[in-house]
Amino acid sequence: MRDPSFEREKACAYDLLAGADAALEEGQIDEAEWHRRIAAVITPAHLATDNPRAQAGNSGDKAHWRHVRGLIADAVNRNGTFLDVGCAIAT
Repeated sequence: MRDPSFEREKACAYDLLAGADAALEEGQIDEAEWHRRIAAVITPAHLATDNPRAQAGNSGDKAHWRHVRGLIADAVNRNGTFLDVGCAIAT
């Protein structure tokens, strides 16, 4: 079951992100300002819930979260570290 507060925050975030993208594309802001605006939107959206899956950008249930993280873990074939660049993409 999806957390309604997370879904509401996510919907608002999409609108705000689109505005930052448009401002950057039109030359109204530089990349540093774009990053500031994006962080100002993403941080509260991810912390709007106490659900750790939602805080990671996942709007699915526990089984879905484990499945998508398992796909990444299955690809690791040796000890070490890696950076999951898309780890906070909402699904």
